[in-house]
Amino acid sequence: MNREVEITALALGELDEEAARSLEATLTDAEREEVEEIRSLAGLLATAPRPADGLDVKRHAAIDAALSRPADATRNAHRAKRRRPLRWVFGAASVAAAVCAFGAFLMVGTMYDAALPAGRPMPGYDTLPAMKADPKRRAVRARAIAERRARSRVAGKPAASAPLARRKASPNAVDRQPPMEWKQKTATPNNDPRALMKSSLYDATPDAAPEYDAVIERDFVAVRDRPVTTLAVDVDTAAYANVRRHLMRGERPPRDAVRVEEMINYFAYDLPAPTDGHPLAIIADVTDAPWNPNHLVARVALSSKAARPAKRARANLVFLVDVSCSMSEPNKLALMKSSLARTVRGLNEDDQIAIVSYASSAKTLLASTSAANQYVIDHAIRRLVPGGQTNGAEGLRTAYAVAARNHIPGGINRVIVATDGGFNEGPTDRDALVRLIQTQRAKNTFLTVLGLGDDLKDGLLEYLADRDDGHYHVIDSAEEANRVLSQLVGGTLAIVAKDTKVQLELNPRRVAKYRLIGYENRRLANTDFSNDSVDGGEIGAGHAVTMLYELIPAPGNDDDQLLYQDTTSTDGVDKRNDLFRVRVRYKPPHGDTSRKIERSVHAWKGHHLGAPHDLRFATAVAAFGMRLADSPYQGRISYEAIAKLARGSLGEDRDGRRKELVQLVERAAQLER
Repeated sequence: MNREVEITALALGELDEEAARSLEATLTDAEREEVEEIRSLAGLLATAPRPADGLDVKRHAAIDAALSRPADATRNAHRAKRRRPLRWVFGAASVAAAVCAFGAFLMVGTMYDAALPAGRPMPGYDTLPAMKADPKRRAVRARAIAERRARSRVAGKPAASAPLARRKASPNAVDRQPPMEWKQKTATPNNDPRALMKSSLYDATPDAAPEYDAVIERDFVAVRDRPVTTLAVDVDTAAYANVRRHLMRGERPPRDAVRVEEMINYFAYDLPAPTDGHPLAIIADVTDAPWNPNHLVARVALSSKAARPAKRARANLVFLVDVSCSMSEPNKLALMKSSLARTVRGLNEDDQIAIVSYASSAKTLLASTSAANQYVIDHAIRRLVPGGQTNGAEGLRTAYAVAARNHIPGGINRVIVATDGGFNEGPTDRDALVRLIQTQRAKNTFLTVLGLGDDLKDGLLEYLADRDDGHYHVIDSAEEANRVLSQLVGGTLAIVAKDTKVQLELNPRRVAKYRLIGYENRRLANTDFSNDSVDGGEIGAGHAVTMLYELIPAPGNDDDQLLYQDTTSTDGVDKRNDLFRVRVRYKPPHGDTSRKIERSVHAWKGHHLGAPHDLRFATAVAAFGMRLADSPYQGRISYEAIAKLARGSLGEDRDGRRKELVQLVERAAQLER
């Protein structure tokens, strides 16, 4: 018997116990993985709706009964029928059906290859061995064999071996996991023909709801009591994708899913690049608060110069992909695989790629390999198949070990985790995971977290990314995956400033009270600003971060009253109209000593409609976030007023994201009616 056929028979339980034990003793690691993949796919297919095959209801019932019949009952039924004169007719029909199924299988494979995008052929699909190695086609093959077995039993043909129930349970087998409800979808994402071959046909209904950490907003602070405020910058964007996902499903997002600063920083702003030798530029301006005309909004933004792809340092990237059972939904692993295959094509040839998967245990599917080896990388991506529990700690340890072995001094060293965050095996304590991550960060290996799925454990993933001062994004669509990953490839992989901190000193003569909008878990003690042992945030090439402060002006101190007072400092700087002074500390990417830049901000008088469109749009996003979160500081601004403000400050909107925000505001207004 052909070796490949024997392996398939072993996975489907078609060998007797002695033959199965004998074959298992000779399996290589690659062959064992193949057995697990076939079993997992067979489990998925067992729960899937049956396609139209021309059989009536009674025939399907007979096949299903035969599949579930114990082995002894099957053998007894066969002995009772062995003298029936029509057994050879049924046997011949079974052989003919098997031949037809195989022919149809080859035809489907040909149609599948023909449907691939022109000019972007997937390597390895043009030969039979590669076809066998592909889990999508092996799924069709496994189903054809299962149907053939069933029809043979109904026809009176003896089963080839003991049923699956006698086989030793695999810890990674999907059919050994708690059952999951499935429903057939009427269309596939992006009409991708490859989705017709596997789980993109099905939409999993998650048992668990998404989990968010509590967001507790800070109150206004009196400037005379505390004139200085400090924070570590953060460039996460996850909350916006979470909010969008909830609204597009016709539901208001949970309050704790709304992190206003992440919504603001999701959008690109037209900010000037640094020109004074520093990698960062400070942008600061002030306008009236649209939700409270008696208050002001101060914007403090940091921008960096975009990196030229040809001059970017070499990258050592380790993609750590969760392949546990919960990742079998089409908006998780399948989405990540297609996006990952597209992303690596945009890397430089001298970049290094490694792929580590983890479920109940971690496996290195691809050792560090040049990004030029597209065939090898694509093959490793196709081997990402769901099954098992979620041992995230072992996955992180393995990924960081791979990154350490291939560390590029002076280069970009990063672990990119793709998961739904459902760690349920091995160490799951947050602090233990953080200690592991921070140990590696000290060696200049950084972290990016990509959250996937509707049942996302957002709180854990945001916590891990923040403690590493890394990046956290939520992937809710193929378009979002391409946006986030293309940004990484386009330059943000290259860190231009690490441990970045921002400090404001406010003038009590001009400002009575203030509060930072968002960033509830990024506040630092003022003494931490000059302490280089305290971590800040990292900013990549071409990236920016925006912070908004709501200010309550001090009463009775207008420009006329301040004009003739002597408030000139010894260095000749006139501070009469200062609202606040911005100080920024950062470290070079491979340095340990921080540098400081600073500038003063003066009052700006006038209505917010006269402010720059970027500032007005940022205030519209902030107002939207506060309204969604039912913030006590939202004022009386309506969704209609927010949509009008955002619509009037779209600017060029080259990628259409600002128009999308207007649509989301209008959708939220409809849900509230």
